[in-house]
Amino acid sequence: MKYFAEINNDSIVTRVCVFNDSVQNGEEVKKITPLLENGVEWIETSLDGSITKNKAEIGYIYDKNKNAFISPKPFNSWILNESTCKWEPPISQPDRYCSWDENTQNWI
Repeated sequence: MKYFAEINNDSIVTRVCVFNDSVQNGEEVKKITPLLENGVEWIETSLDGSITKNKAEIGYIYDKNKNAFISPKPFNSWILNESTCKWEPPISQPDRYCSWDENTQNWI
């Protein structure tokens, strides 16, 4: 199976679809041909993030230069890790369960 994210003109994921591959005479035949149609772009992704950095999800932004799907920024104070393309808090999360408080910019 192949996973593809539909990207709109603003590089935002609008849907993620699963396509089956077909097998013909023991060889894989890819059935995904129109990867660009009507101004809509399809980007192959994977559940484990092995094809692009991070798996695609609706509302994520696709960055072509980084070949990464980036989630919406959770808090204004969080910083994008350029190598993982994931948002990180300005203070590391403790080893216990807690939640981020943007007003104090600390874990509570």
